Amino acid sequence: MILSQRQLEEIAASTTKDFNRFFFGDEADKPDRSALPTPIDQFAKNYLGLRVSFARLSPDGSICGVTAYADTEYKITELGITRTLALKRNQVILDESFILSGNVQRLCAKRRFTLAHECAHQILFQLESEEVKASCEMRYSARTAYTPRELKTREDWNEWQANVLG
Repeated sequence: MILSQRQLEEIAASTTKDFNRFFFGDEADKPDRSALPTPIDQFAKNYLGLRVSFARLSPDGSICGVTAYADTEYKITELGITRTLALKRNQVILDESFILSGNVQRLCAKRRFTLAHECAHQILFQLESEEVKASCEMRYSARTAYTPRELKTREDWNEWQANVLG
């Protein structure tokens, strides 16, 4: 499914409005309430029901996060050694660099965006057809780098849409 930027913005607006009611209760509908950043950790855990954890995801730091729609495995090869991370349905793993000493404050915005991006994948997955959902529930294939300049493959579009929605 390929959505336009406008469609993604509509999904973002309705999801944010629903989350604000869920999280802030009656305060969310007050007209004088000032806009605050979305508490992304609570959005992921309490609203979407995702389990968030941290692990080393790539040897060069190029993979910031992964999400699972079904129980699966994520393989990482580093220095000729392959490690396998077990991923459970509705789990998000963020790169451990986000929580290393000295990085928490410095990478806070990048961590927030990465988690929002992974949440967006989960939201967009729920809008997919049953056929697409079934194909996504297979094991992870080798991940390729996403380039924002070229939208050639379905993966490119999925990443662009998750960035816009995130």
